[in-house]
Amino acid sequence: MDILFQTLPNAPLPADLRDAWFAAAGKSELPDPCCSEPPWVVSYHRAISPDRRVLLLSEHGNLVCLAEERDLRGKVFLVPLESSWLYDRPLLGQDPLPLFFKAVALLEEEYEQVPDIILGGMWPHYPLCNELVVHLGHVFSFYRLCRMEQGAASLEGGLDGFLANRSANFRQKLKKARRKTADIGVHFERICPTSEQEASTTYARMLAIEERSWKGLSGTGIVDEAVRSFYALLLCDLAQTGRARVIIARKDERDIGFIFGGFSGTIYRGQQFSFDQDFAKYSLGNVLQYETIRWLTEDGCMRYDMGPVTGPKMGYKSHWTELTFPLESWILKHR
Repeated sequence: MDILFQTLPNAPLPADLRDAWFAAAGKSELPDPCCSEPPWVVSYHRAISPDRRVLLLSEHGNLVCLAEERDLRGKVFLVPLESSWLYDRPLLGQDPLPLFFKAVALLEEEYEQVPDIILGGMWPHYPLCNELVVHLGHVFSFYRLCRMEQGAASLEGGLDGFLANRSANFRQKLKKARRKTADIGVHFERICPTSEQEASTTYARMLAIEERSWKGLSGTGIVDEAVRSFYALLLCDLAQTGRARVIIARKDERDIGFIFGGFSGTIYRGQQFSFDQDFAKYSLGNVLQYETIRWLTEDGCMRYDMGPVTGPKMGYKSHWTELTFPLESWILKHR
């Protein structure tokens, strides 16, 4: 099922389209695979900009998906469905170029002047990047919009393998933090929601914790209305395919911290974690990360993706990750 210059239905994607999307993403070499799959991409679209017109083509195991946006001056751009962080690559599959050529032909019919196209999730080491420039250099001028580094930790070798890749100082501090939380009776509840109801109940608990965190108290984090809706949809979608993982830290009968994310095959993508500001001195965020990695290794996970390691407040991830994947976004200007 193709969707040509229309809004996405406010309902689950048709099964054939959803399956084709997952399959195309699975055949792509992606620096951040979870963020080009339907749960992330469609959840963002529905939470942030559900009224955008969409061009979505699926053919021969490949997929192209672009959304129409306008800037404050009314200028039209075509962008990935997830257009804030630009982790989402809108060209998926083993060979999406012929399908992108078809998309460009449709754009030439639809618009008097083909709008600028923004492509996110571009991995400069992937052959697709070079092929785009070689085959479409006469149609578009290519410019790099931004570049970031995505960080990940290998979980090959299990928990011991992960810890072996960390410094002695890191391991010592983590051991001390775990002991401190154990001494005050903190325990960790693992939740793998498998239904919309379970996801909603779990998310309500997460929001209650977030409101008592430094992010919630400052009006940031997932208490922001648009972000709250996005993560609610994301957790629900991941839950319905058994991909979601949530850990809630508890002291006595009180929820005091959470961490959550989801799977793409054997790769896990962390999303958000937070904790009650009353327990800030216990390094609870670090202990929640450790508990997540312990669970993931028990499940046979091979890599833990932690998102960008560059930018404000991302420096802490360098202690948890030893792998980096460059991710670029490009802007294509029609000649």
